[in-house]
Amino acid sequence: MIGSSLTYILLCQDWEYFFLLDVEAMNNATFIFLGKQDFSSFCKSAAEVENKICIISNAQWCEDEKFLRFHISGNRFLHGMVRAIVGTLVDVGRKVITREDFIHIIDARDRTKASQSAPAARTRGARRGGESPGPSPPRACPAPDPRTGRRP
Repeated sequence: MIGSSLTYILLCQDWEYFFLLDVEAMNNATFIFLGKQDFSSFCKSAAEVENKICIISNAQWCEDEKFLRFHISGNRFLHGMVRAIVGTLVDVGRKVITREDFIHIIDARDRTKASQSAPAARTRGARRGGESPGPSPPRACPAPDPRTGRRP
């Protein structure tokens, strides 16, 4: 694919979860890191890159009957960045951390402040406990409402 921004696609990633998630809270938290940000809190500690500033143009969670998918686009991604963001956003959805905590995590620029990274696995998407992923092509997320900025 050729384009002006990168899109991180988590094909071959699967995280089975057994807890309720507030997807609206997770999506609201994504607005915090849109634009130009220092993502040190979401980068592997041993990363050998000095500049940890990335520009994120879009980030959103999409949900269907079996899957919860995270889509993110930006100019670049740091080592382990997306999995760390996903793990931290899941904690927002579990109400383990608040939106304000999420802001403090970004501002801290310290990987130890963010939640555990989402695990690496072999199938597609995050799925609700006990459900077989089956064949399920990625779906595009609906765009935010231009008047409210909220996603349907």
